[in-house]
Amino acid sequence: MNDDPFEITMPAGGDEAGDSSGRDTVPPTIAPKTVAPEPSDPPAAESDRAGTTDSRDYKVGREIAKGGMGRILETEDVNLRRTVAMKVMLGDRASDEAQKRFTREAEVLARLEHPNIVPIHELGRDEKGQVYYTMKMVKGRTLQQIIDALKLGDQATLKDYDLDHLLTVFRKICDAMAFAHHHQIIHRDLKPDNVMVGEFGEVLVMDWGLAKILTEDDGESRSNPGSDGMDVSNAELNETADLTLDGEYIGTPRYMPPEQAGGKAEDVDARSDVFALGGILYAILTLHPPIRGNTLQELLDNLKTGNIEAPTEFGSATGTGTRVDAPSDRAPTDLSGLTLDHCPDGKVPPSLSAVAMRALAVEKGDRYQTVGDLADDIDRFKGGFATSVESLGAFAQAMLFIRRHRAVSISVFASLVLVAVLTAVFMNKLIASNKATQAKADEAAQNALEALSNEKTARQNALLAEENAAEAKKNEAEAKENAIRAEQNAARAEAEAITAKAVSDFLVGMFEDADPIARHGRTMGARGKVGPELTAREILGYGIKSLDGSLTNSPIIRAGLLDKVGNVCLSLGLHNEAAPLIEEALAIRRDEHGPEHLEVAASLRALGMVRFYQGEHTKAEEALGDSLKMLEKLHGTNHSAVSDVALDLGVVSFVNHDEKVAKELMERSLAIREHTYGKDSREVLAAMLFLVVLENTGGRSNSSRVEELAKIWDESSDTPEFGEFINLFIDGNIAAFTDKQAAAKLFDRSAEIGNRLLGEKHLIMSLFCSRHAVLLANLGQTDKATKMLESAIGNVRESQGDNFILVGNLAHSLGGVESKRGILENAEQAFRLSADVYLEHLKINPGELYSRQYRHSMQRLSVVLIQQGKYRAAKTVLGQLVTRYGKRLAEYPEITQRYVYLCLHPDKPDLKNGELSKNHLMRSPLLAYRGAIKYAKAYAVVQEKYQRPTVVKELRATTMRYLNRAVSIGFKDRTKLLENPVFDPFRNTAEFQEIAGKIRNPR
Repeated sequence: MNDDPFEITMPAGGDEAGDSSGRDTVPPTIAPKTVAPEPSDPPAAESDRAGTTDSRDYKVGREIAKGGMGRILETEDVNLRRTVAMKVMLGDRASDEAQKRFTREAEVLARLEHPNIVPIHELGRDEKGQVYYTMKMVKGRTLQQIIDALKLGDQATLKDYDLDHLLTVFRKICDAMAFAHHHQIIHRDLKPDNVMVGEFGEVLVMDWGLAKILTEDDGESRSNPGSDGMDVSNAELNETADLTLDGEYIGTPRYMPPEQAGGKAEDVDARSDVFALGGILYAILTLHPPIRGNTLQELLDNLKTGNIEAPTEFGSATGTGTRVDAPSDRAPTDLSGLTLDHCPDGKVPPSLSAVAMRALAVEKGDRYQTVGDLADDIDRFKGGFATSVESLGAFAQAMLFIRRHRAVSISVFASLVLVAVLTAVFMNKLIASNKATQAKADEAAQNALEALSNEKTARQNALLAEENAAEAKKNEAEAKENAIRAEQNAARAEAEAITAKAVSDFLVGMFEDADPIARHGRTMGARGKVGPELTAREILGYGIKSLDGSLTNSPIIRAGLLDKVGNVCLSLGLHNEAAPLIEEALAIRRDEHGPEHLEVAASLRALGMVRFYQGEHTKAEEALGDSLKMLEKLHGTNHSAVSDVALDLGVVSFVNHDEKVAKELMERSLAIREHTYGKDSREVLAAMLFLVVLENTGGRSNSSRVEELAKIWDESSDTPEFGEFINLFIDGNIAAFTDKQAAAKLFDRSAEIGNRLLGEKHLIMSLFCSRHAVLLANLGQTDKATKMLESAIGNVRESQGDNFILVGNLAHSLGGVESKRGILENAEQAFRLSADVYLEHLKINPGELYSRQYRHSMQRLSVVLIQQGKYRAAKTVLGQLVTRYGKRLAEYPEITQRYVYLCLHPDKPDLKNGELSKNHLMRSPLLAYRGAIKYAKAYAVVQEKYQRPTVVKELRATTMRYLNRAVSIGFKDRTKLLENPVFDPFRNTAEFQEIAGKIRNPR
């Protein structure tokens, strides 16, 4: 039985107190009243005085809790018509010392008015002279009961009380104790049983019966060992370990600090409560108390020597540990086998383990010196910062920074995640392609041998028939029959040879699945792989020519050959060559099989990918969508082919910035693959990687997951260099913030491995190139950066076309590098190319992403033109932005300001005109007034010469803003303001009238 656990949860029914202890603890039979001590009573100590000036009636109800020194009764406050909790002393504990402690507890609670400390209502005596006090009734559970429920794996409790929520509860306990310590009061019996968690999130520290006021001498004395203390040498833990002891030992052994276990009251201070708080944190982390032992004496010995297992010794991955059948306060022998489902990944965070162990230090000087210090480390952990007990290296600190600032770090990792996805699938696809090719080759060779054998047999039969006819005319009929049979065999053999030829197109099929990126398609596939590419194209040319031969008279066979050769063209980046072949194959299959057939669906999928690589994304979505619907109807919704097309369509939707649809398709593909191939398959990893791309856009980042998946791919594909390739690039991006020279070396090594694995023309290498080149330019290696970017732009244009989005990104980077080199003509061309690409994408997807990229390129282009003295050309470029943004132009004042300068000074604009600077707005009234005049003049010029209503509107608003500022900060010259003709266009506006009113009638 715990001492005053305050378990206030009401039973379903019944009123009995249920006291089975046999003690004289019957509640008062009459309603107690608060009374002052009788005059005849001996003088009472200050802590013994009880009573109020007015009497209050109580209706005592059932017992709701009982501890070692008192019991809690549910009581109705008749006067105020509310339910309160009444604490009374146990009958056999009513010694003078016990009564003194009982009233002291009430006085302590009365001093501590805090949201996380149970409030007391009244202290008094009943008609029999028995001391009692009333307090707030709180419905809920103790923290210990919550810990016991978590230990049992109760799902409702796990849902409500994960580690983060429990740490919030712990912080409120710390707040209560910091408040108490500020008032020089220590608790001395902190434990999970004495913390109540209410139904609505209230956290209350209870049972202050052993509290001590440090500024007062309470006359407390402890008996000598063995006098009236407990013989604890062989006491069973289940009897005493969680009771609040009274005698030689004060407190609860499992949470008692060593100095308190020594029985020396003078050694106990606020740091003793810090130790108990560390024990509560320990129990929250491990679901077990910190001190272990088979007997109470052993437990106390372990306490005094600091024999405590670190919390990190507990727990394992969720679902793999041992579940206890019932709550047990004895810590298990095998700590690593426990299930800690409330902790992330089923394990105690090492930083929190270190915090708990510091609070539980044997020596007081080694602990946190205040509760506030302990609470600060909890706040640091919850906020994503390193705690004071951790010693983290630079990399770990960098990772904490990235987690806290995901929006900043996404610029480093967004492209990286996409790269990881595309490259990772390469290894899987390459292995699968080799296996599939070998199998097809073996099958085709066998068919060819059978066809040749049949043809040989037919010819032998024909020769035999001719010999029989010449040898005996009487057998002429038989010979003719044999000849006819021989001709039939020959025809059959020829047909089989045709079929064998169609199947034995493994020379083409060797490249059918050559895309090294996607095992089940060409999603974001490779382009320009070095090595055997020339041979592949030669064989491909032979295959295309063979389509016009005599062996393609069968429409079905011809469609198959067209489809295969078209897909090989697609794999090699020959999109224009692939398109007519796949279109013809689709038309034939629709004619032969009807509108709904598996081969029709396959052709639609191939056509969708052709349209995607040709930049016709809307048509790509239509074709892939039709293929997906057809496969769902023919195969059902959970077939692997459905998964493949769903993934393709998800990637296309993602590129088209329809994130919601893309995520639904990718998650669907992933679910089908998990069911079909198993959760550890590389097909599942491929789908997961594409999903990571989507999850790492829009200000989110999860680089650790990318590294983990890259490692898995290395292990499954026997290509450890791939993981090194990715990790070097990740490290380079991180190092770029602190050591650019080191970052350059990491990028160089990554590029060396990537070129060997993928080829320098691979799309992924072009993606990496942009980040690498910008770093080189910042290091002053602008020539090398320029060559790198120009080469990458050429490779991407060759494989993906002139309007692929990556061309725009690379061209924008090139423009910046050329500007840094001072070669403004090249910078102008690069920015023009970048703007043209973004504009093409804006025609299809008028979203903010492409709009922002287009705006930046056009603004950089205008700057380069101005630097070359091409002012009118710069005004034309900015004019296009003015036209595009229209009513939204106020969001981009830099466009308006530069455009106005060029309008006012078309031949030689003064782009540093200080009088039009917004800085005037915050300076003197006269300067603000002059600024208003300048903008008013600009308004008149633009209004007269240029048809730009949005610019005129912005200039009018700016003029009024300057003028209002001038008047607000003290401009008082009525004549200048009211008669200056420059303000004539504004005089009839409400804004000007309001400003004029301020200067006519100053307050």
